[in-house]
Amino acid sequence: MPMIPSLQTDISPLINLKKKLFRKKFQSIILSVALVLSLAISLFAYLTAPKYFPFTSNLLSIEESRDGSITILFDEKVTGYTLYETPSENDDSTVYSLEVWTTTWDNLFQDRGTQAVVIGSNDENPFSVYYIQNHSQSGKSAENILLYGSHNSSSGGLISLPGLSLWYLFLLSAALFVVFGVILLVFKRNDCAKLWLKKLLLLPFSYMVGHVFVMGFNASSYSEQRDFSLIILIATLLFCALLLILDTHQLRKEIREMEG
Repeated sequence: MPMIPSLQTDISPLINLKKKLFRKKFQSIILSVALVLSLAISLFAYLTAPKYFPFTSNLLSIEESRDGSITILFDEKVTGYTLYETPSENDDSTVYSLEVWTTTWDNLFQDRGTQAVVIGSNDENPFSVYYIQNHSQSGKSAENILLYGSHNSSSGGLISLPGLSLWYLFLLSAALFVVFGVILLVFKRNDCAKLWLKKLLLLPFSYMVGHVFVMGFNASSYSEQRDFSLIILIATLLFCALLLILDTHQLRKEIREMEG
């Protein structure tokens, strides 16, 4: 009886192809999630961005109590405030600074009612309260307003200026983007170096896009800590998404070669 030769088929290429197809599908899902989260955080940054009020006489009222404290009642359009103690040249007095704002989110979706704050209830020393003029929306600046107490030379007559550090970081990212781009052109024929330079190029690009998503093209910010945290969060998600796009593109080339 004639012997039938056994067929030995190497299925490892098929297994590798299935693994690459699964990896491509998984990366597509992660990419979609990262992009959706980036857009959601950008929308959150826009909706919750503080819109500071310039001082007007009808924006707030002050009521004095017998214990020496005061209660500041805000107009209904005020949905948020920050009260913090500022350094004083006189150790026997306390200086408070007050920032007042609203947000698009509060105006559209939330009714906080009348806001109020009590100041000086546990303060045995005399105190003064200044209204900080943050005009982040109009681009204007004005002197701090004395709301209560006596004038303090360390706070009165000062202008609250927005921070520029985020703009400097944006410019630094732009410079790094140009530098990495030039180096990429130099090593464009080196496939390994070109791949790593493309990944490095994504870092400053992601930060610049995150800055634009949070602050637009504004050079200054009155809430740098908040804005920087949101920029870093969006930039991280975008960087991961762009890395996935780059890796997926490379993976598609490999799959086409295996199928061909």
